[in-house]
Amino acid sequence: MAVADHPLDGAIEKVNQRFKAAQLGLQVERRGQKLNLRGTLPPRPDSPRLRPHQQRIPLKIPATKAGLKQIEQQAKVIAADLIQQQFDWHHYTLSQGSKPLASAELADKLVAFEHYYRHRAAATSTGAAINTTWDK
Repeated sequence: MAVADHPLDGAIEKVNQRFKAAQLGLQVERRGQKLNLRGTLPPRPDSPRLRPHQQRIPLKIPATKAGLKQIEQQAKVIAADLIQQQFDWHHYTLSQGSKPLASAELADKLVAFEHYYRHRAAATSTGAAINTTWDK
């Protein structure tokens, strides 16, 4: 049983060819009615892996012409972050409200950052020191 082609599949292939020619290291991928990016990315914060490996960024952009333009722009930003070694998974992972942090409200971003800070600091500091630093 063959899966029916999506009207955007040809356009996605052209975008991927341009990305390959520009050596962006990313590909647009359609999964159902959503578009995502795939490429060799640094390990996620909760991953036991130490080296970059093939992963998906779950942008969940609608599989439309406008969505394809949006994901193409996002891919350029991500590729630039990767080149400058400034890629941060926290911009693309889900927050408590099930939205990517990049599109979350400021209050949700602050809660996510506090959680991230306390988690990272716990490896090197005591609870009292973490609380003091966060409060200041």
